Amino acid sequence: MKCLRTDNGTEYKDGEFLKFCEEYGIKRQFIVRMTPQQNGVAERFNRTITKTARCLRLNVELPKILWAEAVNMTYYIINRSPRVTLDGKVAEEVWIG
Repeated sequence: MKCLRTDNGTEYKDGEFLKFCEEYGIKRQFIVRMTPQQNGVAERFNRTITKTARCLRLNVELPKILWAEAVNMTYYIINRSPRVTLDGKVAEEVWIG
């Protein structure tokens, strides 16, 4: 990861997180809080996760209480699917090696 874009929340400015970013050479960009327009890529990804999880849950008729499990399964599927941005590789393969 070369750059991390976050809002100005205190959880992203504490010493431990700052040390982590410096150790791994991660540049940080800050956006104004409560302005999703400034973080379109993340907002679009969140929408994809939400829509996919909803479809999974409704397709197998899971109760709403299992919403978190549907979201976890969505991440599982996405992380094991080839991506054009990773030259056809799977995200898990790139991350773990």
